[in-house]
Amino acid sequence: HRTLSLQLKQMIESGLVERHDYKTNAPHVEYNLSEFGHSLRPVLCAMHEWGTANGVPAHIDKTSEPAA
Repeated sequence: HRTLSLQLKQMIESGLVERHDYKTNAPHVEYNLSEFGHSLRPVLCAMHEWGTANGVPAHIDKTSEPAA
């Protein structure tokens, strides 16, 4: 849990991920790729294709587009 929190914090600071805190009694926070983060999509898709070709299972939805 600590590692994930640190990595999310670094990605937020780098501008790759955006954090939305709903400020509810039961903690509800969502993370999404920023527009800058979506610019990595071609790289992530290429890595997915390489993994698939080399027998490494991965789950990247290549059909979804970034929110406007």
